[in-house]
Amino acid sequence: MASAFRRWQPTVSTIRERVFVVAGLFAASALRALLWALCGCASFRGWRQWVGGLVG
Repeated sequence: MASAFRRWQPTVSTIRERVFVVAGLFAASALRALLWALCGCASFRGWRQWVGGLVG
């Protein structure tokens, strides 16, 4: 039993690390989108000017 558990331990830890990395990336992108939305709503006129300057 102990050898089987030792064999499974690295895979469990790597899966857990992958889940944490994916969750961290998702949280960062969601937070960035939320900040973008808040900034866009707060300064909609400035945001429109910025987009207009970006487009042309």
